[in-house]
Amino acid sequence: MPLKRCVALMLSFTLLWALAPGAQGESQLWQCPGCSRWNSASYQYCPYCGAERPDYMLCPNCHYQTADTAYVYCPVCGAALQAVSGAAPTATPRPYIYGHTIDRLATRSGPSTDFTGTGTYQVKDQDVPIFSVAYDVNGVAWVQCEVSYGGALRRVYTGLKRFDATTVDLSQVRAESKDTEARKAQLLGKATLRYGPGTEYGVYREDVVSQPVLVMYVENGWAQIQSTKAETPWRAWIAESSLSYSVQ
Repeated sequence: MPLKRCVALMLSFTLLWALAPGAQGESQLWQCPGCSRWNSASYQYCPYCGAERPDYMLCPNCHYQTADTAYVYCPVCGAALQAVSGAAPTATPRPYIYGHTIDRLATRSGPSTDFTGTGTYQVKDQDVPIFSVAYDVNGVAWVQCEVSYGGALRRVYTGLKRFDATTVDLSQVRAESKDTEARKAQLLGKATLRYGPGTEYGVYREDVVSQPVLVMYVENGWAQIQSTKAETPWRAWIAESSLSYSVQ
């Protein structure tokens, strides 16, 4: 084979390798929001269609954001991410972290002692997933964590003091919205409430009658709702299709 042809082939393979998303790690490249081609991080504009390099990806459903354009779908709710130009407002927390427990977990259905009790779990000296953090009227931090009970999962709230503080970085989990920021909705007919966003979570209550509620969060088509009429407030999860949103 002539030398010039060999050199040309080697250069071609080198160029193709450099443009491949996995060649240098996707953090070195960015995917064009206009034509979906992968480009070098040194390009501010796509050389194929001229679209500007997105600075972060945003979920239109749960507002998760990431500077890693290798993500196509939201790791929190699964919706397709949208490319957004400009600096990301804040660093996006991960969907969850693990905290190491230093005591058994006495829990509530919501982030304060005002909410209904949801049991005490013997999970001392274990790594437990933490999904969010909220603060009660006294400024005490409550975390929403996940435990297993009776062959099913439960998301419940407990005080941060029951975890080794050195294992919990609260900036890495979602900070919950306040009640005043929640959406109003109506629970349609009788419904079964669960301890989390899916049928793999245990039943919290059955045959709950139609009533007004607050929607605190939505994940994978499931809504975390909070009672508005109960003497002792509670939080639980229900399929979003079982709700009718009120006009704000």
